[in-house]
Amino acid sequence: MGILLAGLWPFNFFPKNRVQWLSQQNGVHFGGYGEIYGPEPPFGPERNPSPRSLSVELWVRGEADYRTFSPILSLDERTRDRRTWAERFLIAQSLSDLVVEAHFQDRNAPSTRLYLDDACQHGKSRFLSVTSGREGTLVYLDGVLERASPMLGLTADNFSGRWLVGHATSGQEPWRGDVLGLAFYPRALTAREVAEHYRAWLNHQPGELSKAGDNAAVYLFDEHRGQLIHDLTGRMPDLMIPSRFRVLRTSVLEFPWPLRPSDFEDTAVNILGFLPFGFLLTAYLREVANCDRGRALGAAVVVGGLTSLGIELLQVYLPSRDSSLLDLLNNMLGSGLGALLQLRFRTRSSPVS
Repeated sequence: MGILLAGLWPFNFFPKNRVQWLSQQNGVHFGGYGEIYGPEPPFGPERNPSPRSLSVELWVRGEADYRTFSPILSLDERTRDRRTWAERFLIAQSLSDLVVEAHFQDRNAPSTRLYLDDACQHGKSRFLSVTSGREGTLVYLDGVLERASPMLGLTADNFSGRWLVGHATSGQEPWRGDVLGLAFYPRALTAREVAEHYRAWLNHQPGELSKAGDNAAVYLFDEHRGQLIHDLTGRMPDLMIPSRFRVLRTSVLEFPWPLRPSDFEDTAVNILGFLPFGFLLTAYLREVANCDRGRALGAAVVVGGLTSLGIELLQVYLPSRDSSLLDLLNNMLGSGLGALLQLRFRTRSSPVS
């Protein structure tokens, strides 16, 4: 029962979406496990027959440093077989760094990440601009060019998925902070335009933003109530604030790769958590059921594995937990180590005849 309590806590299968409107300024606050998304991308192949460039602007204020990789804005897209989904583009926070990641140029190649060191300090508003065109992908921070990459093929004709703000489409790394503005442009903004837009956002002059093109999508987050965030131009779809939080792309027994520092901590917790389970179950099988050593050891590993499997499958429906194959393997290992420890303890404590 203790293992079930630890594995399924907090038992909230339908949690409230932790998104609140800011009272003192335009924007929304994400309190962890919050999300905003659109029913379709702001623009894609159906809206722009042959776009080969794109710009994204995000005005954001992080709340704290993160030990994990926490997405702020992401795009989930169907793969070619139409059966699964994959993240093609995201802006995330890692510690106090802002990260831009994409792998549009070659969908089978590893993604490319551009880091802006110490760009997301606690409580400090930052204006991030990502433009992609013939010159490659350029990343600006507060109107100033910070990173450039010729390898990021970020183009509007790749957009056939759904934008998600405040959380990843998969994974359990919730972001906390404020989003103060968001805009998309189906072309590469110039350095001058990026600087002008930064001043416009800073001085609350939204009229300057809509001049960048007829197909621009500009979300000011100035509604201050309700569940819809409207495009300034009125031509693009609204963003939605659902009442309940859910992971849009659930995973079942996925193996985390590459491994992060938090995965090694989870490994230790999962092994130690199931060690008493294997120890006590083996003691019962040996003393009460009178099983031999081999059968008791095997039964402890199997029962521990089945218990862990049940927990991992239920965690698929818990937004605050993730179903991990690594956790299952570590729990089985912990059960086996607990069984071996009990057998060793019983051998030493057996009276000598």
